[in-house]
Amino acid sequence: MNVPKLLRNAIPALSLSLVLAACQPMTQPANTHLTAIDYWPEERMLFVTVPHSGAVDVLRVPESPRQGSLDFIDRLSEPSRHGVVRIAVDRVHKRLWVADSSAVFVYPLAPRRPAVRIEHGPPLTPMVTDLIVDAEGNGYVFMGGGERIDRVAAGTLKSETWLTIGHPGPRTQRTVGEHALLAKDGQAVLFRAPDSGNLLRVNLATREVVRMESRELDAVECAALMWGESDSIAAVPCRGEAVAQIGIGPALAHVAHHLPSPL
Repeated sequence: MNVPKLLRNAIPALSLSLVLAACQPMTQPANTHLTAIDYWPEERMLFVTVPHSGAVDVLRVPESPRQGSLDFIDRLSEPSRHGVVRIAVDRVHKRLWVADSSAVFVYPLAPRRPAVRIEHGPPLTPMVTDLIVDAEGNGYVFMGGGERIDRVAAGTLKSETWLTIGHPGPRTQRTVGEHALLAKDGQAVLFRAPDSGNLLRVNLATREVVRMESRELDAVECAALMWGESDSIAAVPCRGEAVAQIGIGPALAHVAHHLPSPL
């Protein structure tokens, strides 16, 4: 998500409140606010998760700071949703994706319609920990930090198991504050392995999984990944430590994984 300078100038109080809310003593990671906001620049629409709830506020950003503050448009809530793992805007199909720990809700925005709820298996299925929407509007739902990834087709909103990587390990229960990253060319997703914490790159077209060199990241127990300057990755730790700048090193090895039948 690239938030323009206008947006940063228009909502200083909102940004501060998000950071303060994320740093309050609670079970959520200190970097929760990074997954609780997204922006749709074409429509100047800002989506912000309401702290300690499953609601998402829809706000309109003024064309310039001189035009005043944000305009409140709507609050999106669901009776069954009590917390939000991540939100993401699909700019192609004009949708908002909202993930909680057990399901994903897809809201058509233009025109506005009720959300489509996407389930992810029986109660024993690992909890949803992250969500990525690719350049074509397909959703990738991470469960157990990537122990299993489901793909939700943009055209049908039907979900199916797309990839399983590794096995549950000591990191699996600490992945709620992590944040997968879509490659700048839109052709791959980068995230940390649920068992080892290694940086993995998965090709979205072929599902090829490659382990990348990331010595700085290996030293961080839990971190949200964001694009930094140039081709580096900024890792924002879950526990409030200093942000680490990580250069993407060479591919080290192909990772053994279960590959479901072709899509």
